[in-house]
This record gives sequence, structure tokens and C-alpha cells, in this order.
Amino acid sequence: LANVWFHAPHEPVLAGPKYHEMYSKHGTKRRNYYGCITAMDEQIGRLRDKLRELGIEKNTLLIFCSDNGPSDGLAKKGIASAGDFKGHKHQMYEGGLLVPACIEWPGTVEPGTATNVRCSTVDIFPTVASVIDYSFSSKNKRPIDGIDLMPIIKGEVTKRPNDLFFGYRRLYQGVDGAALIRGDFKILREAKKDERTRLYNLADDPYEKNDLSKDQPDLLKEMSRALAEIDKSCQLSRDGKDYRY
Repeated sequence: LANVWFHAPHEPVLAGPKYHEMYSKHGTKRRNYYGCITAMDEQIGRLRDKLRELGIEKNTLLIFCSDNGPSDGLAKKGIASAGDFKGHKHQMYEGGLLVPACIEWPGTVEPGTATNVRCSTVDIFPTVASVIDYSFSSKNKRPIDGIDLMPIIKGEVTKRPNDLFFGYRRLYQGVDGAALIRGDFKILREAKKDERTRLYNLADDPYEKNDLSKDQPDLLKEMSRALAEIDKSCQLSRDGKDYRY
């Protein structure tokens, strides 16, 4: 197992001369931002080439994803963008949560395929466990939030069996955002002093323009209860109930 954590394109965003020059038609901030992403892309290419050089690409599951949406400052300046999706990093809207991701496994994952099933980084752990034929002990009571993605990758599963939880907790000035996605529906409490909970149908309204909280109060209540339960579970894990420090 190898984790490769790229700082790029996290702020402060700086690109080397070679990559800076590639975007000479743009201003300094865009040149750094675009160049930084291009440099990262090139390094991922080096990694893929090395796997093939070593002859282990068919025995290696390669997963890439971004960690969050565009940063607040760069998004507000119009340099970084989540496209038509609402919001940015530090927010519970799709612009902050929905990120690019891809999986490569020659001989196992069919190139060019895609899925509409929503996945998350919490799914990496159970997926890797499945790939190496590891079975979770029945005595292990630790909560596992993710799912094995292999059935989804193989096209055997077309619907996520459990909810997806997201949160942004700074423990400062009331910053405590949370979101829960169940199927096509999503509820969110924004990461600021705002007790209002919003409800969206992401299938019909992917850009979160139509709040359904008043139209579907029963669903809002049901999902809010589930959100509170998983939020509490996460806090218990954080405070040492499920894992030793």
C-alpha cells in the first residue's frame, strides 16, 4: 500500500518556471494555479509509467481523487472554479464536496467506464480490504462508514446501500457544517452559525438551487435524525471510543 499526497494545488500555489511559461497568456495567479495542476498531472503520469516499467500495473489498483472543492480565496477571485456547482471548499454544497476521481486497474477495470453511484474516500479502506481478501472480524465493533467499491466498479451494484456523511468542524466561532446524502437526496447545514437545514434532490437539481425542506418535511426530519446519529458516532470515534491513540 502506498499513499502519495500531493500538496498541489493547495495554497500557497506556486508553479515552477517550466509550467509557469505554459500559461504565459494569463496573469500570475492563473499561471501558478494552472501550472501547478499541470505539474501534478505530470507526476501522476510518472507514477503510472513506473508501474508499467516494473511490470506490476495489472496487480495494482490506482486511485486518484481531489480532497475538496476549490479554495475560498481562489474561487472568489474567479481563478479556481467548481463550474456550475454551488459553493467551494469549507462549504457543504456540491462545489465543496463533489470532486474529480478515477480508478485504474489494467485487466480488472474496463477503461472508459463510469458510474453514477456516489462514492467517497471513506470507501477506499473497505475496498482495499476486499481486494486483499481481508475479512472484518465479527468481534470488531468499530463503525465502518465506507463500502467495498469493487461490485460498483464491476457494474454489479448501481445504488449505494448506505448514507454518505460529510462534515467541516473547526470548533471556532460556531463553524460546524454537516451534510448527508441518501440516494438522490441531500440535506446540509452550512458551515457557519446557521441552524437552517436545507434539502435538495441532486438528480433533479444538481446545482442546489431549489430547497425542498418546506415541501418534504417528513423526509427532512428523517434524514436530519440520521445525520445527527452519524455525526455523534464520528465525534465518539474522534474522542477515543472506537480507536486507541
